[in-house]
Amino acid sequence: KIPGSMVMFPPAPGGCYRTSGLTVPGGVGSLRGESDLYSANGPTVVSLTGSVLAPINTTTTALLTVGVSGSGNVVNTNPHGLIIDGIGFLGAVAGADTGVSDFWGITVIDTSDVTVVNCRDLYCGSRGDGSGGFVRFQSSGTENVFSVNGRVLFCQSFGAGTFLLADGLSTAFPGGGSTDGRVEGCLVVRHARGISLGPALAGAGGW
Repeated sequence: KIPGSMVMFPPAPGGCYRTSGLTVPGGVGSLRGESDLYSANGPTVVSLTGSVLAPINTTTTALLTVGVSGSGNVVNTNPHGLIIDGIGFLGAVAGADTGVSDFWGITVIDTSDVTVVNCRDLYCGSRGDGSGGFVRFQSSGTENVFSVNGRVLFCQSFGAGTFLLADGLSTAFPGGGSTDGRVEGCLVVRHARGISLGPALAGAGGW
């Protein structure tokens, strides 16, 4: 991979890209697409068009994973500074109008300065208990340095379990929470939870 390279998702013929999950490696600077998940009458799977990722079956747990866990250490080869722009995330399998449970559109782990902008999601983790959702930022360390400065800007989300989760994979004090992020200009409708800042001792703050 060329450092800072761009990966394009052209609008998919037939509506979406069915996948068991994609992992973004180091060296990728941006993911770009053009998505439209919503019609004038509200969100419907039927109107799905564009650069949209969707699960291939109900065993899929995440559509896009950014980085790998450092198990308490920084992973320098993770795609720090990544921009995800104009991608759509659908949480339903083909022929279904409800989402897969315990399912996430985007998972960012041990990766800093990731920006999600102009993206849309529909039915990600839509069981209603907050166990899945649109985007989560996670840190495996015991210091708040691994998944920091995440940004979710001008995104639209309908019917997700949780719009945004920032948490830690370590419960050791002071925790490994994902801190110092920003949410701006987003539309969030019909969610179990809007923004959840981590479990006890996770240290997720500064949002």
